[in-house]
Amino acid sequence: MKNYYRSRAMNLALMDSYTIDYSKRTELSKEILNMAEQYKTQITGRSIALYSQDIRAFMFIPYISRFHREYQIKQLIRIKEFQKILQNLNVDHFYFITLTIPYHLNKSLKQGQIDINKRLNKTWTILKDRIKKFEPEYFFYVRVAEIQELNTMNIHYHLALIIKDDVNKESQYWKLITATLRELFGAVIDVKTIWKYDIQKKKDRSKFLFLYLLKYITKSIKAKEITITQAILWALNARVINFSRFHAWKYDYRGTFSIWSIPNEFFDNGDLNTAKGGRIIQGADFSDVPEISWIVLGSINESLNGIISESELEKNNIQLLEYLFYILSFRKDT
Repeated sequence: MKNYYRSRAMNLALMDSYTIDYSKRTELSKEILNMAEQYKTQITGRSIALYSQDIRAFMFIPYISRFHREYQIKQLIRIKEFQKILQNLNVDHFYFITLTIPYHLNKSLKQGQIDINKRLNKTWTILKDRIKKFEPEYFFYVRVAEIQELNTMNIHYHLALIIKDDVNKESQYWKLITATLRELFGAVIDVKTIWKYDIQKKKDRSKFLFLYLLKYITKSIKAKEITITQAILWALNARVINFSRFHAWKYDYRGTFSIWSIPNEFFDNGDLNTAKGGRIIQGADFSDVPEISWIVLGSINESLNGIISESELEKNNIQLLEYLFYILSFRKDT
């Protein structure tokens, strides 16, 4: 569904004006932020309407964007589930990487996003093959996108690369990661090893390990007002968080898995539901559930949620029912 403010923001992200001076880039970013605020105001309190001829009913879904608290709560829950996974994997350290491409290499924000993603994908493919030669127990990464709001308005990424292997190999991995990034990425890079246990202070920093990683993920999600980072990523239709596949070598596993479906043997406590935040529904069989087809009608200026039959809607709101059938007839004609 097209929206004027979203379309305008996406067009601003395509403008060939991002190589000009900082004041112009700031002005462009603020205009995108304004479009995001207008967009949130416009869709708040609305619902998306769908219709199914199979069951002669309408389904209403609250019109929620990444700027709404409901969406952010879901994201925070997902992050908490990921934190449980890290804790149950007993991660003792990870490699924290910051990658930035200078703004002058790209004409627009969108081109910058395309460029950095191409470089990341190529770099990860080669780095993955080089890590495999060490045959660690497993490895994966979490990637967080951010905009440098205080100075250049550059797009950059924070990556947490987690490799489970003999801790004595840490320096070898650090050199491998740094050399590969410098060779292939061709951008400003910074690689740090973040340890769970502080050897000098003889102190377990488990909480610090997770907070260091999660603060970058939750920073924009927890913001009370829309941030420039949120607005620009929205205009670019870019995710804030990305999880790679889980590459495994332990217990004769030589394959890849989703972060949310890691084999149970990799967790120290052996409790699948605790380790994964209870995302797996064991013993569930959905083979007998009939398939229902839905037609998307569009958004309506009503705050509704759930499935409502034609007869039930007729009893409560005849004008809305007539309006929805008018849209439905128009959609069928086109």
